[in-house]
Amino acid sequence: MVLCKLRANSTFKKSFLTKINQYSMLVAIAWFCPFDLSREINVQEDGRKLLNSGIAEAMLSFDEEGVPRIEPEGAQNSAGLLGLMGQEDVTLLQEEYRRSGRSARLKLRGFKATILGIDSEIEVYLLIHKTGFAVLSFWLFTDKVSNLNDIIRMEDPHERIKVREIWPPLLDRAKRCKIVKIPEGSANKAGKDEEYAATIEVMRNIYICFVQTTILGKASPCKAFEKKLRYPFFGASPMVAVFNVDQLDKFLDEHRKELFGILSGEKMWDSVREEWVGKLMERNLAWREGWGVYIERNRALLVISKEASELLKAKLPDIVIALGPPNLLPGLYPPYVIMIDKERVAAKIMTLDLAVIMENLMLQKIMLRTYDYILGRKMPRSIRKLTALKEEISNALEEFLNVRVWNHLTATEWVEYGKRMMGIDEMYESIRRRLELVESTIRTLYDKMFNWLIFTLTVATGFLQILEPIIHANPANICCSLIAFTVFLLVSYWMFRKFS
Repeated sequence: MVLCKLRANSTFKKSFLTKINQYSMLVAIAWFCPFDLSREINVQEDGRKLLNSGIAEAMLSFDEEGVPRIEPEGAQNSAGLLGLMGQEDVTLLQEEYRRSGRSARLKLRGFKATILGIDSEIEVYLLIHKTGFAVLSFWLFTDKVSNLNDIIRMEDPHERIKVREIWPPLLDRAKRCKIVKIPEGSANKAGKDEEYAATIEVMRNIYICFVQTTILGKASPCKAFEKKLRYPFFGASPMVAVFNVDQLDKFLDEHRKELFGILSGEKMWDSVREEWVGKLMERNLAWREGWGVYIERNRALLVISKEASELLKAKLPDIVIALGPPNLLPGLYPPYVIMIDKERVAAKIMTLDLAVIMENLMLQKIMLRTYDYILGRKMPRSIRKLTALKEEISNALEEFLNVRVWNHLTATEWVEYGKRMMGIDEMYESIRRRLELVESTIRTLYDKMFNWLIFTLTVATGFLQILEPIIHANPANICCSLIAFTVFLLVSYWMFRKFS
């Protein structure tokens, strides 16, 4: 991958697609990128490593009472969405789960980007979990989109974008790990106005490289570092939210193919048969009037009517006060409440309903994919390693089952539906079946080792019985006999090591 420097006067080509909406919509796009950290982690210690490295501006975790807290002190003003995310976790996750300290959230340094000619600030967040898995997310909020066709292109993680004001150590670390090629001397200028051609996928790799090497240790070339990972593959699953839609039902009907393109990621969405469009768009998971919620295999779509947005904005001061202690939501409390951008805050609150569910689905998916990959392609061959793997996977599956939401109708429905659509339940059952094969393999190896032990003891006993008369008959044969016996013991020891 190459991160190329762009000239200041370079621009993207203008979209040739016909404008279907002649008004600007408030749009949010989030890309969720799950990845492996190669081992179990200490959430607090490794979270503070990221804080001390400078990449993280704030961290949100839960105390012994299950209450969210942001550190370091005084970081609330740079925490971004962390406060709202923490309160969403309080709503969705059981108190027992929150008290256990299994996960933490971090606000990472963001960057600025131009996508299809639209200038935006990209906020970056990270969810880390004790099992050694994490979800990186990029967030974009803009009110300059006037075309659903453009959203289809914008959500594509391979779409070319212009990025600037990147934290220089990010590029420096990526260069050392050979994640990207950077023009000589450019990394020192990255914090200024210089622009680079990239994609969300490239930026994902740059951030993941920094997080992994910070938590795991010294940076090394990409290929060498991949060998340390349990699962060396990444993904990027977009979630799109469109707000302030007039007459939701009419909008969903008139633009069903464009919305199908957003939800499916299909580039030739306008030529897809109506049968398939209807099948994907038939299930609206929303339980509130004026909402449209759709979850696909690796994507999600949220459409909010203007009436629903206005209703939330009218109640926003009360909602904000109810969300939690003031230190979690700086600037959103009287006497500052009149200063907030209600449009943006309302959009963020509504987006997080689906976003946190998607994030947890991504976490479960990467967890199961990793162990499915290990059991399929990286299966160890010794009793000791197989037993350790079985214990690790059993603990991970228990963790998977522990990620429970409150018996809230919406959350439960979205999670269960998302698991079916993303194949999470199928992967879980596949791993359970493969674990049975692991147990069978362990028993077989134990049987082989036990049989070899019996054979060794029998031969050794017989050899000693035969050796005694030979030595009495001809003492000169003792050296040859001892050498043969030593070789036999070494071979037996090697066999024990192989099985164990």
